[in-house]
Amino acid sequence: MPAADFAALNAALPGVSFEDGSQVLRRARAVKTSAEIERLKHAGRAAEAGLVAMASVIEPGASLAALSAVWKAGAQAYAAESGFHSPVTGTIFPSGPIFLTCPQLSRPGR
Repeated sequence: MPAADFAALNAALPGVSFEDGSQVLRRARAVKTSAEIERLKHAGRAAEAGLVAMASVIEPGASLAALSAVWKAGAQAYAAESGFHSPVTGTIFPSGPIFLTCPQLSRPGR
């Protein structure tokens, strides 16, 4: 949490003490379910598709913005072809317990 946000939180909630929970969160994030692992693999394949698309257009003088746009389009095209899409955010590659319990984020057939 940014220091400014923590200061604002302290100001908004006087009398509340906060404990550092980062170690607990790190341990929880370190253990992946089979569904999370599947999503991470899919995200890796989409990222690779984006890199392949970007490699096909890269040339001297190409701007970072242009290359990023090509990478993003390639990754999103792979994701869309593979059935990963969110009506809220478009093509996404979420992982973690929030994704597993969020009904608007889904893969067809799941």
